[in-house]
Amino acid sequence: MATAIDKFDAVFGDGADLMNIDHPTDSAVSAQEAALLKNLNEKLEAIRFDMCDSCWEEGFDLDMKDGVCGSCHRDKDPVKKWSQENGVHPGVHFYPQK
Repeated sequence: MATAIDKFDAVFGDGADLMNIDHPTDSAVSAQEAALLKNLNEKLEAIRFDMCDSCWEEGFDLDMKDGVCGSCHRDKDPVKKWSQENGVHPGVHFYPQK
């Protein structure tokens, strides 16, 4: 397979001289900075945006248990306050099409 000749190769080169560059072995960040970045990445990966199956509340830190938020989990009534069964569900797409 023939490689096309670029008209700028005569000025800038074809890049063959860059193929065998030795990369530095030392890091651009210190060991302490690397540990802080690792900790930050672990914290960011732990953040979850949840949605309650009962009241459809969405957000962070909803204290989810078995698919329902902490508020719905603490609501011990058989019909949850903000549920579809109670007719006060806040979701826009809740009401069935007739």
